[in-house]
Amino acid sequence: MTFARHRNLALQAAHIDTTPVSSDGHTEMPTVLRHGPWRFFFYSNEGSEPPHIHVESSTGIAKFWLVPVALVGSRGISPRDLLRLERFIDEHSLDLTRAWNEYFGS
Repeated sequence: MTFARHRNLALQAAHIDTTPVSSDGHTEMPTVLRHGPWRFFFYSNEGSEPPHIHVESSTGIAKFWLVPVALVGSRGISPRDLLRLERFIDEHSLDLTRAWNEYFGS
């Protein structure tokens, strides 16, 4: 990954979109980052849990702890893609954790 692209990902991670997108219209799911087919987001009602990130695409969803980076659970995502996601999250864990702390006030 080039420096310019890496820097762009960090800048995207710093911007949190808090538009409610849930089907029930009550729980905000702020998008922290988009990368390829993946959307990285929080559920606004999960601030009492340890820092983590949800990742979804049209094929599935997964949840990862951020410190240390570890898969919590997934549905519909191949083992190969889970490994790629885990590596990507590990590379960007500082930005993702910063976004978590900014959003939840930790």
